[in-house]
Amino acid sequence: MDGGDPPTTVEVGKDISLGVQATTTGGTKLPVSALAAWSSDNVRALTVKDGVAHGVAAGTVNVTASAYGVTTPPLKVTVTNPPLGALTVKATAREGGQTLTVTETVGSGMLRRYKLTAANQKPTVSYDTVCATADGWLDLPANGAVSGTEGQIATVVEQTTQGAKARKKGEAVLPAPTASA
Repeated sequence: MDGGDPPTTVEVGKDISLGVQATTTGGTKLPVSALAAWSSDNVRALTVKDGVAHGVAAGTVNVTASAYGVTTPPLKVTVTNPPLGALTVKATAREGGQTLTVTETVGSGMLRRYKLTAANQKPTVSYDTVCATADGWLDLPANGAVSGTEGQIATVVEQTTQGAKARKKGEAVLPAPTASA
């Protein structure tokens, strides 16, 4: 039985097709992907059914297929996180502070947080980064009102309401607040 050269990387939430062939005694190769019993050594990262592998969580997995009493050698499949989405963030001055405006609508089951930092201290955020209030992230007010100093960077993340895992990020440079009237 031969697994061929299938793709060996899949993103979380995506599928890839894995193929396997059996060779008859006459040398004819027959596809047996749908007939094979597929196995993943880490179903928390990757599931496989009928030759279709589905990425569940980042990690490395060994996949095998068995048919007609023969098992393929393990195929190493790497499951990767998708890229972090982008947010368009604009900072405008207001009396006593700034207003952050995000162009995109907040997704279902998502919330937004922000952090103000010096330009050389911007937080590193990637897909699944936890942006917790205990780490200095603040819930972005519905009106976008924040209070920072001119030149600070406002990093805004859109994250899951369950687990606070980042899905999108955007940044803006804060202008000086307008003077009180």
